[in-house]
Amino acid sequence: MDITLSGRGQFTLNKGFMEHLGVKPGEQVSIHKMPDGKLEISAKKDKWTVDEAKAYFSHLLGNNTTHLTIDEMNATIAAGYVEAGMKGMK
Repeated sequence: MDITLSGRGQFTLNKGFMEHLGVKPGEQVSIHKMPDGKLEISAKKDKWTVDEAKAYFSHLLGNNTTHLTIDEMNATIAAGYVEAGMKGMK
């Protein structure tokens, strides 16, 4: 998809992109310059809501009814930070 910049250098993300990023109007996104001249856009979320955390861990467990231990949750969270760091996110 091509996006046209306004005279002020701004552009608007369409609803499909916003849904893909998981952001709503008024929320922030992060834009990072990549070495190859491309930009990476990601949702800027410092904290998860309880519902987001439940959805994330439910996704990990799938239909499995096994519960995660605190150590397993901490390891999963740490792995997420490592993955985010690899993408250049803070």
